[in-house]
Amino acid sequence: MSLRWVSLTCLHANVIAFFQYCAAL
Repeated sequence: MSLRWVSLTCLHANVIAFFQYCAAL
């Protein structure tokens, strides 16, 4: 498991959370 893969996974999770937050407004 590379650090880059972990970073991309965290970034993807943050993007999903951001869209869910916007949709909840």
